[in-house]
Amino acid sequence: MQEFHTLNQASSEDWQHLRLLTANVGNLSLSCKGAYNNKLCQLTVEKAIAEHIKTIRPDIIFFQELLHPSQCEDLNEADRNKVCYKKNEADITSYQPQRLLGKNYSILCAARMREEIGHPLGMECIGVHVDFGSIEGCDRGQICFTSQGLDSPASDCNPEFIVMSAIVKVGDLRIGLINGHPHSRNKSCQDNSIKQIFEGVNGIPLVDTDKIIIAGDFNFDPFRGNNVPKSWQLNVGMFGSGLPFYYHSGLVEHEPPYPTAYFLFQKKTVDHVISNFAWGVCTTLGEAPGTRRIDNGKGMDHRAVMCDLLIPASYPCQSQEGK
Repeated sequence: MQEFHTLNQASSEDWQHLRLLTANVGNLSLSCKGAYNNKLCQLTVEKAIAEHIKTIRPDIIFFQELLHPSQCEDLNEADRNKVCYKKNEADITSYQPQRLLGKNYSILCAARMREEIGHPLGMECIGVHVDFGSIEGCDRGQICFTSQGLDSPASDCNPEFIVMSAIVKVGDLRIGLINGHPHSRNKSCQDNSIKQIFEGVNGIPLVDTDKIIIAGDFNFDPFRGNNVPKSWQLNVGMFGSGLPFYYHSGLVEHEPPYPTAYFLFQKKTVDHVISNFAWGVCTTLGEAPGTRRIDNGKGMDHRAVMCDLLIPASYPCQSQEGK
């Protein structure tokens, strides 16, 4: 069996091409606090992201920190640029991911209730272009919601942080997608969610397929920090490490890795894309030369990551170097 030592060595016209985008669209600025809970709150930013997505046309999109429509219900918004401004309702659809993606995507979302206020404070979503494939359990070109295939937080963990999953069908191929957004501050809660990504919830896998792509905002930097969850270390490495999953982002793109977020003047690479079967390298939009941010330079705290991947006819044979 032939050994490949870098993802860039893979190329075949016979393999399925997949363009993937992962984006945390939230905003920590004062303008998006309060009822918006630091989610995507500005209409101009929404429109900029939507236009950029239309231009790059990803096949699969992972979104974190979207606004849940219930956040607008009791908000008397006076700012006409905010997404909850009442007079915007005639011009926009009910759900933010539909406004971002349009009619050509099937969209699966997940949200958890905040019991003390009676509604969620955000949601995570996965979108699949209708020309690429379909999401199991969702109607073509529609938005649907799921309470299945999620991580299970402990009672003292913030339910707003969600790991969700979906299965996309591309012809006869079933690909598991896991959208990760584990806790940012509570290490125990974060470790628990990361562990469930790889081990499932009570032994039940998040996706029941063997070809898996995992992407999202994981809230830790494995390249600069020493606080990496143990289960991540046991399952994720560079291609050829012999570990089950390998990076398409981070050091694979550039060394040192481009930052995907800035926290208190610190640069961190916390948004990752990994898989156990695909080939290809990601690009950090707005950091890599010749690229621009999907929010046109203002409105998101994270940089989106775009990947052009190849789906091989069979699993690549990883080098066992580094075992």
